[in-house]
Amino acid sequence: MVNGDPIKTRELAANKLIVGTSETPVTTQGAYTQTYSTASKTVPNATAPGAGGGSGADATTFIGAQCDALTADVLALKKVITALIDDLQAFGLAG
Repeated sequence: MVNGDPIKTRELAANKLIVGTSETPVTTQGAYTQTYSTASKTVPNATAPGAGGGSGADATTFIGAQCDALTADVLALKKVITALIDDLQAFGLAG
């Protein structure tokens, strides 16, 4: 126990940190570089449809719509990951 805190946390060096009951130092990783800054804490339902579709022009339309939906799903996940990184950085848990 350090300073009444049951979780032992102590800085060993600029890039070493001990957390918990273990005495094994953990090397901290470098900072995240965020080039996408829009954050969201809402994970929406997937918009991409399952496999299927028709043939000919129907298949082309279906594939185009599927690509658009997958792009929207990836963008939604990027926003959530950005929010998670922001939160971890605010608590000093990520670089």
